Amino acid sequence: MKPDLCNQKVKDLTTTLEALEVERRKLAVRKARLTIPPVDKEMLSGILSEFEETMANGTNPQKKHLLRRVVKKVLIHDRRTIEVWYCLPNRASVRTAGHLAPQV
Repeated sequence: MKPDLCNQKVKDLTTTLEALEVERRKLAVRKARLTIPPVDKEMLSGILSEFEETMANGTNPQKKHLLRRVVKKVLIHDRRTIEVWYCLPNRASVRTAGHLAPQV
């Protein structure tokens, strides 16, 4: 490799490294500002029991809505590897049998 080309690549890599370091500092500041609320065990227990009840006795639209609220995203990497991201929905945002209008 010619010295001029090597020097240019080193300069490019140094510039990239500096940019990544600036981004790392920004992310560290953002991470420090994040606050994760504590998990209320009673609320979690209630959501799980409602989840089980809805999946056992709910209508298909109720089940579909509940799954869309709980499963944030699904990543399929290959035939054997699937990654599922879950979230805890707000209690009021999940339509369970007790929170729906009666069907006519």
